[in-house]
Amino acid sequence: MKYWIIGVILLGLLSPLSAEIYFKDTAPQQEVKTYTRNNVKSKSIITYNVFPNQLYFVYVASGEGTILNTTSPIKNIVVGAPELLQIAPQTITGQTFFTLRPAGKVTRYLKTTLQVICEDYNVIIEVTLTPYLSQANKIVNLQDGRKQENMIVYTQEKFLQLKDSYNHSMKQREAIMAHLLFNQAKQFPIYQTIDVKQSKLELKTISIVNQTYLFNVEFRGNDPVGLDRNNIFLYLTPYTNIVINEIKGDRHLIYPDEIILFTNEQGNQSATILFSVPSTIDTYFYADLFLSESLFFSYKVNLDLIASYESDLFNVETR
Repeated sequence: MKYWIIGVILLGLLSPLSAEIYFKDTAPQQEVKTYTRNNVKSKSIITYNVFPNQLYFVYVASGEGTILNTTSPIKNIVVGAPELLQIAPQTITGQTFFTLRPAGKVTRYLKTTLQVICEDYNVIIEVTLTPYLSQANKIVNLQDGRKQENMIVYTQEKFLQLKDSYNHSMKQREAIMAHLLFNQAKQFPIYQTIDVKQSKLELKTISIVNQTYLFNVEFRGNDPVGLDRNNIFLYLTPYTNIVINEIKGDRHLIYPDEIILFTNEQGNQSATILFSVPSTIDTYFYADLFLSESLFFSYKVNLDLIASYESDLFNVETR
């Protein structure tokens, strides 16, 4: 297992992409005054750079929920027509996400206004309720467009920042390799498989080095699978067991630091996706890894099982 993970880091720099999976070309765009109701309709995942005095659009379908994520804690949400929408959770203050659902069955287009008041910015949204599932937005990210990291402006200062980020990334990769070489990483087996046409995607293991989590995925089959790097993300939800009850903590939305493609020793194309995980995630958590809107792995992780699993390997009775 240790040498397989080392191959992830080394081969990721050298191996060409196979025909089984590829990433669609995506150019960074600043979505300010470049969108309309029509080009927002039917888009599953949207990321808005929010600016003052701008109107943003969201489509919500009958019987479906649309998740909205913010980069600043929410103070309040004001709905123009509260009889049309259901908002969850009920206690929204301090949260950084919420879900919109129609209050009833939608048989025709309906519109209302939503104002999301965050600690750092406010968002004015025109919500369209549609009877067509294909027109709905599934995930809408609302980030502060005034922050420099969300603005696509390439200056000498920006170039130097990118250079520093690259150097930091290489040092981080070297540190991960050192932990793997000296067997200082935790390896949690998953082996969960999902089907895509005539191909299969398997989440084999999660490797943990300090607060860096490496999700190791193998692709098998002949059908090409196109993924968008911007649509890959992770939900982690910690939980605790108290007697017979289970208590869940706050859910964390995490985007990948790096995605490394390589060909493993069986000749199958694989990927290792690296996430920086907050320290509040420890031993028990639910992991939902989204590769696209329809391709995702969902698994309940208990890292205490690693110790018992490894001890069982050497529990050999001799006579």
